[in-house]
Amino acid sequence: MNAEFFSHNSNLTKENELVKIDNEYVAYSEFERKNDIQKIIFQLLENDKSRKAIMAIKEHGITDVKEIFKVFKQCNWDNLDHIPDIDDDGNMNFEYVDCGFKGANKKCPYSKPGDSKPFCIIKTRILIPNYGKQNTSNTGDHKR
Repeated sequence: MNAEFFSHNSNLTKENELVKIDNEYVAYSEFERKNDIQKIIFQLLENDKSRKAIMAIKEHGITDVKEIFKVFKQCNWDNLDHIPDIDDDGNMNFEYVDCGFKGANKKCPYSKPGDSKPFCIIKTRILIPNYGKQNTSNTGDHKR
């Protein structure tokens, strides 16, 4: 499964959130209903940077797995580009998202006092072995 998460600036969806899965656009709510969000969270917890981001979200009172994933997605995967956020091989690619809380004199709501930068800025590629192959019945050859 190649998945690209992004916000859309129109009235196409209730919350303007879409997912491009294997070149098909679906509402984020449909992706959320059909996919094991908890499994993705467990995989993210295995990486130091993404674990810190998830723990910062939890420290702000967000405890529901779907809500944690939604916030994490909005902080790290909300731009439409040509690199899947989660690809067929289970690689997760993070991107800079202009959420309005980054930069001089701005404060990310998920950062702790004294943090030099928000936890959400994750500029790494994380290998999550076989995530995509285990989590989808559509295993076609959709490589980039």
